[in-house]
Amino acid sequence: MKLYRGIKASEFSLLTPAIAKTLESTWKQILRERSRGNLRYPERHNEKILEAAKLGRLQRQHFTDNREIALAYAKANGGMLVEIDVPVAQVLKNFTLEFQNFSQRKKNFEVVYVVDSSSLSKNSRRWKLKTHSLRANNFD
Repeated sequence: MKLYRGIKASEFSLLTPAIAKTLESTWKQILRERSRGNLRYPERHNEKILEAAKLGRLQRQHFTDNREIALAYAKANGGMLVEIDVPVAQVLKNFTLEFQNFSQRKKNFEVVYVVDSSSLSKNSRRWKLKTHSLRANNFD
């Protein structure tokens, strides 16, 4: 089953142990304050929170089976098209499936395939992960 993800060129990176450690540290600080009843935005951690939001996107990767959607996003953002070929049994084992725009399902039925970054990294060869830079090539 072919799955696609359109990304900005600067977004594509796999979750490393160093990034995971940074995220864990930031979340510990936030949760410590929230567990003490402080539910307001912790301004003093703003830079760490912004970085965690950016890095957190690396924990889960969202794919579609609709190449045109992924390609349109990648083109609009001057980025890349990520393509994987995953057997259905592996999709069911490794991905969380979600409905996209469920209220519009009868007009435009879309499914989102969410995979943990560590699974994507571990299976990248098996799933024939390819990236296509849209700056170098014109995919139509």
